[in-house]
Amino acid sequence: MLPVVPIAIAAFGGVSGLRLLMRRRRIAAEDVERHWAATFPGDHVTDKVVAMDGRTALVATDWGAGLLCHGGAEACRIDDTEVDQVPGGLTIRFRDGITAPITVALPSGDAAAWTDRIEGR
Repeated sequence: MLPVVPIAIAAFGGVSGLRLLMRRRRIAAEDVERHWAATFPGDHVTDKVVAMDGRTALVATDWGAGLLCHGGAEACRIDDTEVDQVPGGLTIRFRDGITAPITVALPSGDAAAWTDRIEGR
């Protein structure tokens, strides 16, 4: 057996396992501020809402709106985005041309309020 085959199998298994772990991580409301402060230590969190599926959270800070993903492992500010209300929540599209759109599962009342907040109304 060529050494490339076991290496390819190990790499594929590792990447697949990591994706599975990241998909299953959930964000708890009490952990949102800690996760946000790890990336943006100068921001003060003023409000937060965790998506119904627990996979993402919207964060309001004294700086502006932000988004936590992957159980809090990723945090980003969402100042240059387009927001669309969709059945079951919001879809956030980043204008950077790199980041994939993210759908946040929210009740309709929260979706409307957060659309206004993200768009600065």
